[in-house]
Amino acid sequence: FDGASLNLFIKELAAALNDGRLPEPESYTYFDYVLDEKKFEQSPEFEENRKYFADMLSGFERASEITADISGRKVEKEGRVGSVSSPFDLKAASDFCKTQATTPAALFLAASFYAVSRYVNDNHIYLAAISNGRSDVKTAETYGMFVNTLPLGIEIKDETAEEFLKRSADVFDGAIRHEKYPFARIASDYGFEPNIMYGYQIGVVEEEGGLKLEPLKLEMPKFKLEIMIEERNGEACVTVNYNNALYSEELMQNLARSIVIAAEGMIAAPEKNIRDLSLLVGEQLAILDSFNNTEHPYDATQTIVSLFRKAASENAERTAVIFKDIKLTYQELDDITERIAGYIANKGLGVGDVVSILIPRDEYMPIASIGALKAGCAYQPLDPTYPPERLNFMIKDSNAKLLITTEELRPLITDYNGDVLLLSEIASLPVSNAKLPEVKPENLFILLYTSGSTGTPKGVRLTHGNIVCFVNWYHRYYNLHPEDCIGQYASFGFDACMMDMYSPLTSGAALCIIPEEIRLDLTAINEYLEKNHVTHQFMTTQVCRQFAVNVENKTLKHLLSGGEKLISLDPPTAYTLYNGYGPTECTIFTTTYPVTENEENIPIGKPLDNLKLYVVDGDGHRVPVGAMGELWIAGPQVGDGYLNQPERTAEAFIDNPFNSDPNYNKVYKTGDIVRYR
Repeated sequence: FDGASLNLFIKELAAALNDGRLPEPESYTYFDYVLDEKKFEQSPEFEENRKYFADMLSGFERASEITADISGRKVEKEGRVGSVSSPFDLKAASDFCKTQATTPAALFLAASFYAVSRYVNDNHIYLAAISNGRSDVKTAETYGMFVNTLPLGIEIKDETAEEFLKRSADVFDGAIRHEKYPFARIASDYGFEPNIMYGYQIGVVEEEGGLKLEPLKLEMPKFKLEIMIEERNGEACVTVNYNNALYSEELMQNLARSIVIAAEGMIAAPEKNIRDLSLLVGEQLAILDSFNNTEHPYDATQTIVSLFRKAASENAERTAVIFKDIKLTYQELDDITERIAGYIANKGLGVGDVVSILIPRDEYMPIASIGALKAGCAYQPLDPTYPPERLNFMIKDSNAKLLITTEELRPLITDYNGDVLLLSEIASLPVSNAKLPEVKPENLFILLYTSGSTGTPKGVRLTHGNIVCFVNWYHRYYNLHPEDCIGQYASFGFDACMMDMYSPLTSGAALCIIPEEIRLDLTAINEYLEKNHVTHQFMTTQVCRQFAVNVENKTLKHLLSGGEKLISLDPPTAYTLYNGYGPTECTIFTTTYPVTENEENIPIGKPLDNLKLYVVDGDGHRVPVGAMGELWIAGPQVGDGYLNQPERTAEAFIDNPFNSDPNYNKVYKTGDIVRYR
């Protein structure tokens, strides 16, 4: 039997004990009810009820579900019920509802709809509610299980909070009026299994005739989470009961508080657009801002060229570049790049010009790149493995003034008729007296092309200032010294190649380039790293994971992963493994996370130095801790937009609405959905 049956039983029991009155026989039994339900299924009203729910749920792809946040914790598979509560002012809610001709139950349903929408990052919200199922007055004195699960679907639209509240009430009332269409059929029709249930229990009878009801506490959750509006210890509360194998207490407490904040916001400003309703109050905003306390001072007036010159002057005899059996000192690297820079300058090229570089994987990757940078030019790395049509598009799009390549690779470029410098000619380049320009932080450093969602390559513009901010973080975070050696694994056209090359060459450390022929041979890679005493190494995610799981290395201090989601693993103990994340538009990594234990879902970590991260909803408003949202990034690592694509640049790179500091005045919208935890 259900709760109403329990109330009926308590009344009859109290009457029998206190007054000697025995219960009357049922005039309408549950068996009668079942027969009537069978008849109803053959009626036109039954089809009308079905159509009502079909219309309500059109456009819904799935039931709303808050993503689990439990990770790396040993819990029983099925979980147990956890419970948290957040109090609210019931009188204020009731007084407001009188002015709106609605009920507190409808108000908190609307607040739950809105809060859940921000936690799941979806404006289409599908919850379940519980009805007592006794809309027919004949069932008022009948024992049985009449409780019905009702699907409630709503879309968050551009409308006032008052209008949204009315629509929420209409959704619930409509579901009640059509509840005779069984929920089991609805679930079968749409494949929707309710994950979140809403219930309003304030005013439920708890005492009758001296008999007091003590609610039975369930150990096993019926739903993944239940949002209950109830009284606890004489105080009105939003209570969230949840499966603790899926959700943390912190996340559920934030959700309960967010529902209260949403209701308070509707009460305070019913005329406000519901989509502008903030779920953040002082303490929540302070927590979010604390994640962005990332300031670390560095000299932002420097460029990669000035940092390299300084490293070369202080470490002239140290090894700068290693490739197989070839080793170049900083002095040798400085000399050969000066000759390339002079050659380029004598061609009349300088700041604002682009040099395309199409070469094999060898020691000339840093040589050609730094040579172009010293001349004030930006460079465009072209990977020989790219299809010819992509290579030709890139070099044409960049309006390159010079191509550095080899005799063997030159035929890949068919749509370029400009100057060409062959690698075979570099060794004989003379020392030049050409005056090289002063390179500034705002000057273009590199053009890196990403395919984008349309398949058309996008040229990402990164400046010296972007890269300098990153390498200063790398030096500090990984404690990089001239005695260290960084392995260069990333492809020349991949943004991580900049990390591999410029982190060591701006610090006096050595750069060790991994030959192409061993890049998929873990044993050969390990032997090469140990032979050259590599201490810091980046690898793309899948290769990195295999290396960390299967290979024992004796020289590494730090192993960095990035490019894809890192699947859980038992991390190595001889060195530290890091999970890195970052879009090319924001210069390689923007977050990193040291993996110290086996976690089911490995986080992407915290922001790098001098970066600020914002998790926002579809309307660009920051969301509470634990809510899903799009990641926005601000700081000196945010690039200079896309080459020749002003509309895409304006769409992805916007003014920062959360911070007026000039260092953070530009935000990149990643399109990636994340959450703080």
